[in-house]
Amino acid sequence: AQAKSVEFDKTDQSLVNHVRNGVVALARVNEAIEAVGGYPYDEGEIRDAIALFTIHDVHKLNEDRDENADTRFDIPESEIEGYVEQFGLLDWAESLTMADFHSCAIDHHDSWEANPDQTTHVFDDYRPLIRLADALASSETPEAATGHGTIEAVQHAYPNAPADLRRHSLTEVKGILTNLINAAVAETLDDASYERLLIYQDGCVYMAPEGATAPELDTDFVTE
Repeated sequence: AQAKSVEFDKTDQSLVNHVRNGVVALARVNEAIEAVGGYPYDEGEIRDAIALFTIHDVHKLNEDRDENADTRFDIPESEIEGYVEQFGLLDWAESLTMADFHSCAIDHHDSWEANPDQTTHVFDDYRPLIRLADALASSETPEAATGHGTIEAVQHAYPNAPADLRRHSLTEVKGILTNLINAAVAETLDDASYERLLIYQDGCVYMAPEGATAPELDTDFVTE
């Protein structure tokens, strides 16, 4: 199953990789939020969010149902129970219930096709984290990952956090030279209290303290 379609300006990746990318991104954002002076979720809460994110796109595993917008999220709880048990998610996130996982599967999307009237309060609390992980995992470029939608997702998941999303991007990708430049720029920004979140072929995405001044990459930097 594919996670996203390139026609919607999202990266086209397998569902497994989509989940992996979202899990890593969410964990990194939570660490970075604390580093820039915000309030992170505790370990148990992040474990809950990761467990929920693992099954958030289960609807894509049934192509016939997924093709019909009227039935896309008509997923029985018994179907979700099979995946939750297979992946051991209730052992990983002991505070969650099967109803919470079912809620995530049928209503994490912000669309009329979802079922907001059937969700639990617990899932409602974690919804911003699920959508943040989804946004970051779906971003194909550093520009997309620092776009308006992702910035809003960070703000919803971490209200009032004193943090900005930043990026560096390279206009050309030329093998080993690109990797060296990418690494050098990233190291310079790391030294300026930028917290690296995501690494792309042509750049990186960071979280920085709100209003932080970006260091200048001048001729001295190139020489070094």
